[in-house]
Amino acid sequence: MEYRKIIKFGNSSHVISLPNAWLKKNNLNKGDRIFLQENGTNEIVLFTKETEFREAIKEIIIDANNKSLLYVSNALITAYTNNYNLIKILDKNLNKRSNEIRNFIHSLAGLEVIEQSNDRIVAKDFLSIKDIYFDAMVRRTDIIIRNMLKNAKDCIKKDYTVSVANSDFDVNRLAFALIKIARKSFDNPQVAKELKLGYYETLNYYRLMFNLEQMGDEIKRMARLFNLIRLKKEDIKQLILYYEKVESMYQDSMKAFYNKDKELAFSVLEQGKNTTIIINKLLKDYIESIHARIIEKLKNLIDCIEQTSRIAANL
Repeated sequence: MEYRKIIKFGNSSHVISLPNAWLKKNNLNKGDRIFLQENGTNEIVLFTKETEFREAIKEIIIDANNKSLLYVSNALITAYTNNYNLIKILDKNLNKRSNEIRNFIHSLAGLEVIEQSNDRIVAKDFLSIKDIYFDAMVRRTDIIIRNMLKNAKDCIKKDYTVSVANSDFDVNRLAFALIKIARKSFDNPQVAKELKLGYYETLNYYRLMFNLEQMGDEIKRMARLFNLIRLKKEDIKQLILYYEKVESMYQDSMKAFYNKDKELAFSVLEQGKNTTIIINKLLKDYIESIHARIIEKLKNLIDCIEQTSRIAANL
């Protein structure tokens, strides 16, 4: 590795010399302009010309033959979040499950079917970085999660499971899009430049949205359980008491994230630990029952909230 000494130039600038071999390789001479940007990891990257980000084509083939629809869905999400922008799905049984696979594709933001035959579907990613605003996406997801928490609780009285499931679909769509673009920015400084976010800012959004996606899944499962329970009023009252406690903790964890409030984040972490201790004691009385399964889901929600609070505490 070569090194260069920093030379003071004028009152407010410093200069370093550039290797002559690099100048010749890039056909640069005295007076030519070069462009630079920070890449988020405390490094400066030099460019010989200023260009817009142009994405290279990444292609993947998913062999869906004799595979379950769950396999196809998971493989598609993995390809999407790993930024394959041309996805070919091969399936000799396509005529029988074309609608399901097309629905999987359309559930991912910016992914569209561009070709279909008897045994394959080709999807292309049209998601534009210019349409991505991480803060707005997180706040939108937060609003959906809050509504899901309320509707899941109301499933004790009325069946809102379809509404909660639809909301979880929206959470997934937002989450996978943000995760996809965040990963792209980690690999390409030009994408980070488009986002106008540093490396650690992007990483925090990535971790938070991954966590919110998991939380959406847990709320969806809890809504189904709430819709099934037939308990005494005292037991239901007790469940709702702890559920609303968890709901309040979630709101505080997001407030801590938005405001970069470490003290509030620490408070939520303490509440989470204490609440978990209390509800663990309840499990002894409700082994292998829907009540016990709901308590386990509450614990999972607390884990998600604690992860959000840890992110907020480190901002």
